[in-house]
Amino acid sequence: FVEGFTPSTRGWPSFMRCHPILYWEYQHIWGFLVAFSLPYCKLYDMGYTSIGSKFDTEKNPLLLNPDGSYRPAHSLVLNQAQQDRERGGRAAEPAQKAGRGENGCSDVGLVTVGDEVLSAKVADVNTQHACGELRKLGIVPRKAVILPDDLGEIARTVKEMAPLYTAVITMGGIGPTHDDVTMRGVADGLGVGMSHSVAMEHLMHRLKQEVLEDGGQKGVSDLKCSTQRMCLMPDGTELLMEEGKEYPLLRCQNVYMLPGVPQFMRQQLTHLGRVLGCGAPFVSHRVGFSVDETTIADALARTAEEFVATSIGCYPYYEDYPERGARTIVVIEGRSQQDVDGCCS
Repeated sequence: FVEGFTPSTRGWPSFMRCHPILYWEYQHIWGFLVAFSLPYCKLYDMGYTSIGSKFDTEKNPLLLNPDGSYRPAHSLVLNQAQQDRERGGRAAEPAQKAGRGENGCSDVGLVTVGDEVLSAKVADVNTQHACGELRKLGIVPRKAVILPDDLGEIARTVKEMAPLYTAVITMGGIGPTHDDVTMRGVADGLGVGMSHSVAMEHLMHRLKQEVLEDGGQKGVSDLKCSTQRMCLMPDGTELLMEEGKEYPLLRCQNVYMLPGVPQFMRQQLTHLGRVLGCGAPFVSHRVGFSVDETTIADALARTAEEFVATSIGCYPYYEDYPERGARTIVVIEGRSQQDVDGCCS
């Protein structure tokens, strides 16, 4: 949407765009191109409305047909308040994604959803596990939050995180009960509607039949009710199936919705790692010091300034020393063994 004065996009040279005459909305631009038969990239006929890099360009879910095909970009109708949805297929600006482009790395935001976690009824093991596993793949967790089962909180967090990171991973709140509100919160945060997924309905029907054939005691009416609730998804949600698995990984734009049950979350996290792709693995070295951290603080600061390609973490211990009485543990971490070795020397 062309405004009168618009600063240049983050990551580009700083300048001001001035448009004192033309105030064109999305339909005006496409009306002009079509009316005069002007050439344009054919990707716009395949469901794309905004073309960026191969890392952040997806088909716009607003153009998705019930049969899974996509309409051309010129058929999208947006009112003045919806002009930003032209970029509905863009996961995030490449310049805003700190991890992407840096050794091919992805960066992610983690969102754990559940009143039971905030009330300490259930321990949050998912965040710790996700951070550890993602880093093994060279994927950088940039932020992790814990939210209640609250639509507004989820929507605000997704709206904030989605433009900043390669992917946002939610954990919890996608089941069949009344307090499972994550999918609607994601829809609100991304500015899309909710609709019934025929593909999910077929999948749930098959799983229901397997339960009944195995002599399950759950009533058919209960299964039907839960099926309907779990089939209501944000518009444009993709079901990413993996061979040998019964339940798909759910993706809407750049938001991945994982279950909160740890064993199922871990299965889907492995699949998610393959979807995002691995970056350069982290290399680290651990050093123990017999002095407290104040003694080496200045030396660590100078080292950190000199070796900017590494990160240096300092962890004091006041009892239960982990390594032969070491009172301070320093961990040097980087993307290459050479950088870490140089810092350690």
